[in-house]
Amino acid sequence: MVFILIATTDPVLKNTAKYHSEFAMMEKSEHYVLHDLRTLHIIELSKLPPQSSGRLVSWLRFISAQRKEELMELVKENPELKYACNALEEVNSTAEVRALYEVDLKRWRDERDRTDYAVQKAVTAERKKTEAERKKAEAAQKKVEKTLALVEQGYSSDQIRTMLRKKG
Repeated sequence: MVFILIATTDPVLKNTAKYHSEFAMMEKSEHYVLHDLRTLHIIELSKLPPQSSGRLVSWLRFISAQRKEELMELVKENPELKYACNALEEVNSTAEVRALYEVDLKRWRDERDRTDYAVQKAVTAERKKTEAERKKAEAAQKKVEKTLALVEQGYSSDQIRTMLRKKG
């Protein structure tokens, strides 16, 4: 079982308003689950209803909290979050850990930028290829139109072939 928490303001799964979605690998034609350990749970924090409550919701709000005040409010509601809050505060106060975080964040951003660049390069290449194919198709269309015009004017196939070779 794999859990993925997505803490974005924009929904990732556009087909549902649910904040928790579960996906399983299934056999294609008979639709039975391969194994329960192969499930993927996606929790979109941006879809978490504001009125929801409970232990899991407290943890999800803890994960998505942006300010210390939010964390303190959550600790008041759920005391078991105090240990996590203290650990988070300790980690954030250690310069070495903070530096490692910054390095990881830079690495992640660099990888995202490389991926974005590769996608953009592929899209540009595909557009150029499509444009070249469109121009080829237009040239072929013009040749067909010229041929039809010459046929309508009464030229023989040999005469048309000769004329088209000369004109390119």
